[in-house]
Formats: sequence, C-alpha cells, structure tokens
Amino acid sequence: MKKVVMMACAALLAVSCGGDKKAEIKQMSGFVDGGTSMHVLVVDPIGGDAARQSFALDDATDLKEAYGLLEGNVVMVDYKAAGEGEMPVATKVACSKDYADAIGRWVMPDPVKEGEVMGVELRVGGKAQSINMATLPYASWELQGEPGKLILHGQSIGNGQTIDVTDTAVLGENGGVPTLTIEGSGVVYTRGE
Repeated sequence: MKKVVMMACAALLAVSCGGDKKAEIKQMSGFVDGGTSMHVLVVDPIGGDAARQSFALDDATDLKEAYGLLEGNVVMVDYKAAGEGEMPVATKVACSKDYADAIGRWVMPDPVKEGEVMGVELRVGGKAQSINMATLPYASWELQGEPGKLILHGQSIGNGQTIDVTDTAVLGENGGVPTLTIEGSGVVYTRGE
C-alpha cells in the first residue's frame, strides 16, 4: 500500500511540476519590429541565433509598460508557449520608457536667424534628422544603456572636412518642460512641435 501511495504522490508531483507546457510562462527580449500591429507583436531578438518571433496580443493582461510598442524600442515579453501551428500568447509586454519619451522634435532658438529654431528630430526605428542644422546632420540615435541617456550619430561638416560625430544626450526636465541636453556642449533642446 505504501508503495502505491508513494507512486501516486510521485505521479502527482511530476504532473504538477512538469505541467502543461502551454501554461508555462517564458520570456524573450529584443526589439519591436516594424511588422507589429494592434493584435500581433513581432520581436527581433537581441543577438544570438534566435529567430524573429511573433506573439498574439489580444489576451495580454499587462500592457501598461508597452509605451506604444514603437518600432525599434527594446522589449521584454512574458508569454505562454503555443501548441504546434499556434502563435505564442503575450501575457506581459514591457518596453523602454526612455525610448518612447525621446521620440519627437527637440529644438532651441536659432542664434543666427531670429524667430527660427534648430535641433534634432528623433524618429522610431533609431532614425534622426537635424532641424535647420546643415553643418551637423544627425542620421541615427540609440539608447545608451543608462537611464535617460541616448547616443546621437551624425556628421560635422565644415572647412572642407566631414567628421563623424557621436554625441551623448540626456533626457531631463526643467520646470516641468522636457529637455534633451547634449553632454559637454551646453546645448539644451526642449520638446518642440
């Protein structure tokens, strides 16, 4: 009798520990792919040999940190594995708030042209474009790795030379106004329209 009870307990333990593979929560990190929609999140994995993965969003219970699922944003997905031929179901999606906060136009008054502004526009997918700065065209940007810090990539054009430029920018706030400060330069942009 003892042997039967022990075998039953072992079987119950194996079932509860092994469980249903579909209910097991797994995680994946990567970048939000441009194929993402309201119903499907597409993730490009961070490095390695993993393949691009799609996740169903319709039953996701925690999207409060998804920040718009903007293309190129860093993303961590908790998901339930799917059966063969089925799409895994995202349960929680968390993206970088800094990435979402950085998207947009950042400007300051143009010191040469009264009434004009200059600055940089940060776009989804890591794209950047200078605003009225022909000698400092920015082309791309990325998260730096520290909270609130970005890296801007561009060129400095002048005196017959073109030099690659990498600027570190810091997201901040001054009196309730969002700011983007270029470290070491004294340049402070504010959120523009």
